[in-house]
Amino acid sequence: MKKINYKLVNTISLFVLLFFVCLISVGYSAVNSSLSISGDLEYEQREMKLYDRIQSLSSNSSNGVHEYIGSTSTFKGDKKVYYYNILGPANNNVIFANYCWKIVRTTDTGGVKILYNGTPTTDGKCNGISGSTLSNSQMQTSSPLVQFNNNNNLSTHTGYMYGNTDLYTSNSYGVYTMTPPTDKGALIFGDGFDYKNGMYNLKNSKYVGISKEVVAENRYACRGMASTCSTLIYILFYNDNLIYYTELTNGTTPESLASATTHNITFGDGIKYSNGFYKLNNPTNESISTTMIDRNHFTCRNLTSDCDDIIYVTNYNGSNINYIELTKNREKQKSKPGEGQGSWIYGTGFSYDNNTGKFNLDNPKNVNASQEVIDNYHFACIGMTTSCDTLLFLYAYNNGEVEYTKLDNSSIESMEKSQFYSNTENRFSNNSTIKRAVDTWYLNNMTKYSSYLEDTVWCNDTSINYAGLGNPLGNIYFNANLIGLTCGNKEDRFTVNESNGNGALTYPVGLVTQQEIMMTYNDRNTSLGDEDSYWTMTPHSYVEKQARVFNGRSAMQNVNNTSNVKPAVSLNADVKYKFGNGSEDTPYVIVW
Repeated sequence: MKKINYKLVNTISLFVLLFFVCLISVGYSAVNSSLSISGDLEYEQREMKLYDRIQSLSSNSSNGVHEYIGSTSTFKGDKKVYYYNILGPANNNVIFANYCWKIVRTTDTGGVKILYNGTPTTDGKCNGISGSTLSNSQMQTSSPLVQFNNNNNLSTHTGYMYGNTDLYTSNSYGVYTMTPPTDKGALIFGDGFDYKNGMYNLKNSKYVGISKEVVAENRYACRGMASTCSTLIYILFYNDNLIYYTELTNGTTPESLASATTHNITFGDGIKYSNGFYKLNNPTNESISTTMIDRNHFTCRNLTSDCDDIIYVTNYNGSNINYIELTKNREKQKSKPGEGQGSWIYGTGFSYDNNTGKFNLDNPKNVNASQEVIDNYHFACIGMTTSCDTLLFLYAYNNGEVEYTKLDNSSIESMEKSQFYSNTENRFSNNSTIKRAVDTWYLNNMTKYSSYLEDTVWCNDTSINYAGLGNPLGNIYFNANLIGLTCGNKEDRFTVNESNGNGALTYPVGLVTQQEIMMTYNDRNTSLGDEDSYWTMTPHSYVEKQARVFNGRSAMQNVNNTSNVKPAVSLNADVKYKFGNGSEDTPYVIVW
């Protein structure tokens, strides 16, 4: 009997065992890599574009990924947009730039918008994390609760960025005009000031001739050859060879002007037109009030009683004047009303009904046209009606012809938006408080990841929605409650470059909108989480200066109140993830 070589047997057994282990391992890997990408427990072993992953999930409704089917009128790309809406936890968690994020939606250019959600745990999870909003140290603010804007006296302060004060939105101080001195040294300009011992001292004073460019950078001036003065000129704007300014005395600052009670703007209860100029009837410098505006609807753009650009003030809400520019950039037309009564109905003023989209004449009168009629009845509807879709503003009567401009629904829209766009060149001259906080965080934490981000649109929609309002001219709201992802006004589409928006941003970062959050709702549950309240990008109330916040439900808040901050960025179309299934325990990990 041969002796068994146990050493050889053990060696062979070891090789056989190793062979089967390798075979099982290879088989497991093959099976794992062939799992459907909609599998709940999948761990991707290959790199895949995140957009492609989300798109593929939409084929199975149980994943909670849906295709957006709303308006795409302002989209630039051709990619389908997807978002998460599911009853229960959504697998929309991402780790990128050492932070946890929630996928909000994809973009029309193939990018993926993600919302800040704190810092991962030490074992790489986005479950049970604390600090899902930015801290005060991250934003370099005194508190993690930040105001949307610390200014709230104008409706423009609901903007993510906003322009310099428009004269026709807060006329509660003395406004004057003067022609520029011929001697450039007659005014000494500065870009700031301090006040000491009863005197204003200009900062960075300079002797220069006046221009729009000079005023944009140097709004303060002293008369005479001096950089120190007891009465400081604060220049509001420079236009048509006139300096519009107010005066600061006794330590007054521009910020304190809103508490003043006097003004020098002239109003009238009617107008007369002659040789290309309008003249106000019964001009008054009475303090602005609802009662005064109800009697005196007309004023001039140049603040005097004679002008070539007339304003019709519709109402005053206690802080802001709302108005329509009747003549500026409007085509002037002529027409013969006809011989008999009934061809036109005239009115002394008008109101606008949003439900019908019609103008309704005040004090309607059916008379023949004449200079006397036009001097007292400045508005008309064509035909035997006191209500019309297109209103005529009548300003002159010559040889049987009435000269007029037309007002329609777009005129009402432009009136409400006048505070935002009347000084378009200054629309983006000031950052809101929350934008400064978001930019500070990005500058200190995200700039090295900018190449992974796309320059997508962040919508601060200031277009007007009158739905459900009895008096649209007196109680005005923004589009916060409308559904959809379009952003109608280019000035509201915040981007870094002008090719797809306003080009006003420094960094490709913003806030989510009310509309984006509402898309994720499913039976009071949202895929974005609701642990903390935080600001959105969406303004709410024109009159009350409110913006939208999210606190587990939709809410609105005055812009000078405080809430948390959750910035959002958009991963570009080429960004891939290397493993994960999007759950909180196994988030998608972005390749970088």
